[in-house]
Amino acid sequence: MTQYEPHAYEPIKESVHYPDDEIDLRELFATLWSGKWLIMLVTLMFALGGVAYALYKPNIYQASVLLAPANDEGNVGGIGGQLGGLASLAGINLGSGGGALRRL
Repeated sequence: MTQYEPHAYEPIKESVHYPDDEIDLRELFATLWSGKWLIMLVTLMFALGGVAYALYKPNIYQASVLLAPANDEGNVGGIGGQLGGLASLAGINLGSGGGALRRL
């Protein structure tokens, strides 16, 4: 083998250039328009399937709450100290927390 002959293990690289390698939007929209019924049918099938699944599932709602009396201890700090900043962001005034006690 001489230095001018290509080696058997080296692939010959050829550059392939496609003259029409751009996207024609008119052709793309024409293709989509010609398949509009198939697109609408598939969309309708999945929409109906989603609605049927949502109606088939049973409604399960669960809520729980724990009520505890407020402590009159000085080390607790009250709800005003714990959540006062968060409540003020929502526009709620919790007061100072040190007001008169009311019996219900």
